[in-house]
Amino acid sequence: MQRNTAQEWLQRSPNCREARNLVLVNYAAVERLTGHRNGEVEMSKLGKKLIAAAKEGVAIARGEMDSASYRLHVPAKINVRAMRQKLGMTQEEFAIRYGLTLARVRDWEQNRSAPDSAARAYLRVIEREPEAVDRALAVAYG
Repeated sequence: MQRNTAQEWLQRSPNCREARNLVLVNYAAVERLTGHRNGEVEMSKLGKKLIAAAKEGVAIARGEMDSASYRLHVPAKINVRAMRQKLGMTQEEFAIRYGLTLARVRDWEQNRSAPDSAARAYLRVIEREPEAVDRALAVAYG
């Protein structure tokens, strides 16, 4: 199985491209605000931390950093009903398509239970890149 680099992911994913552009824009804004460009001006500790964080964000977006050196954010809550409706699916279609039980989808939507962190990460991928999940599952089940 071949792993995609973050750079390949950026090229295919508009959401990731948007995030990369946001990081680049924020990096440029920090340079303007701090007056820092190639070491011309002495910066405060905060300015140095902001520049370092922006550089790190760019390196992550470009796939240049080891994935063990950073953590990805998994949202604490996911609105499963809104996501499913946005995809135009019934509860049953959503459950079948993504390998979930109908009872679990209903429980999540009616707030009787909440997805654990692994399920939230999976749901986030479904929300952001449903075609990628479809391709991955088609290979797995096909």
